[in-house]
Amino acid sequence: MKITKAKELGLPISRRGVLALALTYHKLPLFKLSLLAFLFFSPVLAYFAYHLIAEGAIMLQYQGEATAQWTELLSFRRWSYLAIIPTYLLAAVYLSGAIRVYRRFAFGEGYILKDDFLEGIKDNWKGNLLSGLFFGVLSYLSYFLISLFSSPEALFLHYGLLIVYFVLLMFFSVAFFLTVCLRDIYTNTFFGYIKGAVSLFIAYLPSSALIYLMLVLPLALFIFLSGVIPTGFCLIAYFILVLLYAFFGYSLAYLSAFLLYARAADEAINKTQFPSEYRKGLYKGDNP
Repeated sequence: MKITKAKELGLPISRRGVLALALTYHKLPLFKLSLLAFLFFSPVLAYFAYHLIAEGAIMLQYQGEATAQWTELLSFRRWSYLAIIPTYLLAAVYLSGAIRVYRRFAFGEGYILKDDFLEGIKDNWKGNLLSGLFFGVLSYLSYFLISLFSSPEALFLHYGLLIVYFVLLMFFSVAFFLTVCLRDIYTNTFFGYIKGAVSLFIAYLPSSALIYLMLVLPLALFIFLSGVIPTGFCLIAYFILVLLYAFFGYSLAYLSAFLLYARAADEAINKTQFPSEYRKGLYKGDNP
């Protein structure tokens, strides 16, 4: 009965239903948002392609000299991975606009893609840039500190540290994304947003892991693949992944991540503190 009534009203009954609605009726806006993401991130994507090529050159130059090769690779990565900071900053600007559009769509508020995207940037770019800088610096410092303990004589330790870095990268990137989402809806202080994001991350860890995979899949695969397979194959896989993401991947990933956030925020925040926001945009039966 509930599903039938929801269909009559044109309302989804779950966040998953919102995603299905987007794929059915909003393909063009999703495509445009994905291309926008590609344009925003293209300098970083190009830089990481250069990074792969440069690493390959170092490995060829010091082929047969394991210690020298390892030393040069670590030295190169320590300054090259600084690019993760501008990655966060570019994401801060793009997500300021994109989250506003996803929020209006997901909450059934109606949207005009260009106007709402620019409005979101105008309203939130400063706060999100500060959050991006904060989490970007933490992400880089975590890699730098972990790299100090890497050694060619202890590959088991090296790969163990790589896993630790992935866990930290998951925490920082998802907390940053949640901060952006919270800032677009609620009013709080800089560290209040961060505290709320960390609380959501911990309370909904499985959802946080899914958000991580959606947000940073191309970058995460690049970091992993560059450490375990030859550069040429890694570069080909990287470009294929980037091109696939350029069409619908970015928008579907970010919309899905926002819907996971919305479901978590409903239970953790809205249900008790902001009941008018609870399950906003979804069919609520006879409840207003």
